[in-house]
Amino acid sequence: MNALFRLSTIITAVLLCYVPPVLGQSPEWEPSASDFGGVGLFQTRTARFWRDGQADVAFSRVFPYDRYNLSLQALPWLEATFRYTSILNRSFDGGSSVFSGSSFKDRAFDAKALLLRETRFRPQIAVGFQDVLGTGLFAGEYIVASKRWFDFDVSAGLGWGYLAGTSEIRNPLISLSDGFKSRVNTASQGGQPTVGAWFSGANIGIFGGVEYQTPIKGLALKVEYDPNNYSREPINNNLPSTSQFNFGFNYRPFPWIEISTSRERGELWMVRVSLRANFNDKGIPKIDPAPPELKPRKAILAGLASTGGGPVVLPRKSQHNDANSDLNAVFADFTRQGLVLDSVSFEGGFLDINFQSNNDISGLSADDMGSLLARFVEHSFPDAQHIAVSFTGGPGAQTSRPLDQGVGVVRSVAPVSAPVSQPRSRPLPTHEIATRIFEELDEEGLAAEGFELREGEAILHFSPTKYRQTARSVGRAARVVANNVPPDIELITLVLSAAGMELSRITILRHDLEMAVSQSGSPEEVWVRAQVLPPAIDEESSNIIHNGTRFPAFDYSVGPRLRQHIGSRDGFMLYQLFLAFSGRVELAPGLSISGSVGADVTNNFNRLTVDPPASQVPRVRSFIREYLQQGQNNLIRLQTDYMFSPAPDLYARLSAGYFEDMFGGFGGEVLFRPFGSRFAGGIDLNYVRQRDFDQRFTFRDYSVATGHVNLYYDLPFKDILAQANIGRFLAGDIGAKFQFSRVFAGGVRVGAWATLTDMPFAVFGEGSFDKGFFVVIPFDLLSVRSTTRSGTFAFRPLTKDGGQLLGIVPRLYDVTAGGNLDNVSKDWDRLLD
Repeated sequence: MNALFRLSTIITAVLLCYVPPVLGQSPEWEPSASDFGGVGLFQTRTARFWRDGQADVAFSRVFPYDRYNLSLQALPWLEATFRYTSILNRSFDGGSSVFSGSSFKDRAFDAKALLLRETRFRPQIAVGFQDVLGTGLFAGEYIVASKRWFDFDVSAGLGWGYLAGTSEIRNPLISLSDGFKSRVNTASQGGQPTVGAWFSGANIGIFGGVEYQTPIKGLALKVEYDPNNYSREPINNNLPSTSQFNFGFNYRPFPWIEISTSRERGELWMVRVSLRANFNDKGIPKIDPAPPELKPRKAILAGLASTGGGPVVLPRKSQHNDANSDLNAVFADFTRQGLVLDSVSFEGGFLDINFQSNNDISGLSADDMGSLLARFVEHSFPDAQHIAVSFTGGPGAQTSRPLDQGVGVVRSVAPVSAPVSQPRSRPLPTHEIATRIFEELDEEGLAAEGFELREGEAILHFSPTKYRQTARSVGRAARVVANNVPPDIELITLVLSAAGMELSRITILRHDLEMAVSQSGSPEEVWVRAQVLPPAIDEESSNIIHNGTRFPAFDYSVGPRLRQHIGSRDGFMLYQLFLAFSGRVELAPGLSISGSVGADVTNNFNRLTVDPPASQVPRVRSFIREYLQQGQNNLIRLQTDYMFSPAPDLYARLSAGYFEDMFGGFGGEVLFRPFGSRFAGGIDLNYVRQRDFDQRFTFRDYSVATGHVNLYYDLPFKDILAQANIGRFLAGDIGAKFQFSRVFAGGVRVGAWATLTDMPFAVFGEGSFDKGFFVVIPFDLLSVRSTTRSGTFAFRPLTKDGGQLLGIVPRLYDVTAGGNLDNVSKDWDRLLD
C-alpha cells in the first residue's frame, strides 16, 4: 500500500507537468546542482540544463561520501561531470579498516543529453548516464522529464542500474530482448564504457521531485523521492535509511557561489558548496590604453603641402575635425574615378595638385571633376586663390580639364611611357616615417617587422603580441599606419606574422576605417570591403624597410604555478606550489631560445610513499613519485626552436633541448595548413631520452624515437576542434590519441582526450587506457590588462605508461592559429577597441 501511494504521488506529479506555464514566473529562475554534480535535485537528476558554458566546481558531504565534482555545460544540449568520491568508511583497497588519508577513492564520469525541449504542452526530456567511464560502482542510466509551472519545476524519471534502487517494477526493455535481464559490469580494469550493460537489469526505478523558486532572490526549496537502496551500497556498505524522501534548500547569494543542504535518507544532513563561472563571460573589464586617435586627412594634407608634396614626418597628435567625414567621401570619389592624389603644394595662395590616373578619364565631365575639386579645396585649402591641376597616367590624362571653380591655370602632362596597368614607381618612404610607425607600434605592444609603401598602398608586417583578439591588433596597427602615411594612400595592408612566418594579409580601405572611427560607419562595414588573403611568401619586396630594433627581443615572466597529483592512496590531493621563472629570446626571424625554471615554495609530496605496481612496459610516466620528490627545484624546460615557411601553406619547426620535465632530445615538425581551410595535417618526429629525476642536465638510460601524423579539423559549429595524433608513443606502443576541445566566447578552451594503442588493457592496468581533460584559461580573463598568456590545467585520473605523448611546445598548429581566417573574423567587432 505504501509503495502504491508513492507511485501515485509520482504519477500525479507527472500529470501536473503538462499544465501549461502561465505568465508571471520568475525570469531569473536557474536550476541548481545535485549532490553528484550536474543539474538536479539532491540524489536525482532533472531534465534541466545550465546556460551554455556554465562551469560548476563543488564539494558535497553526506556520510560516508565526500564528493568532489567538476561539471560543465559543454554544449547547449550536453552536460558533462567528472567526479571523485571518497568513501570514508572503506579503505583504499576496499576493506572496512580505514587509516588516515587512505579512504577508498572512486572516479566517475557522467553525461546528460537533451532529447526534447520544453514547449507549452510538452515537458523537457533528457537522457543521462552516471558513472559511464569510471569503475561502475554507481553506474546507472535514466530518462527524465521536467515541466515548469509558475515558480514550480516538477521532474519525474525512470532509472536503471544503481538508480533502480529498491523498485520491483520490471524493466520494460526485457520484452524486446532477454539481454536486458541481467546487468554485468565487464570493465574489469575500470575506465571502459560498459555499453552492454546500459539500460539493463531486472527492475527499473521511478524518481522525481519539485524545485520551488521562492520570492527570496536566489533561494530555492527542493523535495525529491529517492529510490536508492542504501542497504546495498557499493563495497558492501549497508547504510541506514528510514525515508526515501529528501528535502532541503539551495541558496545562491551571488552568481559565483551556491550553497545547499538537505535531510537525506531520513538520517543525515547533506551539505554542498559550489563555485560557479560561465566560460562565455568576457572576464574583468580592461584598463588598457585607448587606441591611438585617428588623425583626419586634412591635418596630414597640411603637413604634406608644407613640404612641397613629398613624404613628411607628421605630428604625433592632431585634433579631430567634424568635417573629416566629408573629406573622406571626396577621397572615396577620387578612388571610384580611378584617380590617386599624387602630390600637393601650396604656397602664397597658389595650389598645385597632381593626380595619378590608371584609368581612362576622358569620359569624366568637367562639371563632375570641378565639383570634386571644389569640395576638396573647400575642406583642405580654403585660402587658395589660384589652382593648377595636372594628370599623369592613363588615357585621357593628357587632355586639359577646365575648372569651373576658382581662378587658376590648367595644364596637362604627357602620359608616362610605362604600361598603364603597371604602377608608376614612387620614391621610397623616408626612414623617419618607418621609424615613427615602428616606435608607435611598439608603444601599442605590437612587434613591427617591416614597412613598405607602394602606389596607393601601405604595407605593415607585424606580430600581434599583446591582444588575444586578432582584430584588436589589426585595428590599432591600421590607425598607426593611417596616422603616418601620405593622404593619398587608400589601401592599408596588415601582414600578420608569428615566429618569423607570414600567416595572412588583411587589406582594408582607409576611408572605411575613418568612417568607422567617426561612428559614421562600423567594423562590419570595414569587413565587407576588406580582403583577407593567404601569405605571399614568394613576393618578397626589395622596397621593404625592416625594423632594425626588432631582434634580439626578450620576454620573461615570473609567477606562481601549481603541480598536483590527485587520487593517490597517500592523500586525495598531493600538490606543489612553486615559482616559475620563464624567459624567451628571439634571436632572428623564427629563431628563439626559451626556458623555465621552478623554485619550490611549499609541497606535500613527502606523503607520496606507495610505488606503482611492477610494469611490463618501459616506465615513461609512472616514475611520477621520483620526479615529484627529487625535482622540487628544477629546470622545467630549455630548448631552441627554428620555425620557417618553406612553401605556401607549409610550415616547419626544428627543435632541440629539454622539452619537458621528463624527456629531452631533438626533433622536428611539418604542418600543412591551407589558408581558409578547416583542415590541417602534419607530421612530427623526435628522438628523446628520459631525464634524471632531479630534472637538471643529466639523462637516464632510456631513449625512444617517437612520432605522429597529426590531423586537425575545425568543426563548423561552436568553435570545436577535433584532433588525432596517430603514431608511436613514448613507451613504444603504437596507436592514436583522439581529442575534442571547444573554445568558449570568453576565450577558455576545454577539451578531453582518449588514447588507444596496441597495449592491451590488462597490461595498461587500472583505467584500461589513457584519458583525461584539460582547461586552458587566458590570463587576461583575470587581469585588468590584456595579455596573450594563458595557463593550462590538465588532469588524467591515473598516471600510466601507455599512450603517453611527448609534451613539446610550441606546436605549429597553435603558432599559426592567430592568422587563420576564422580567428581574424571571429572577433572583428573588436576592431576599434
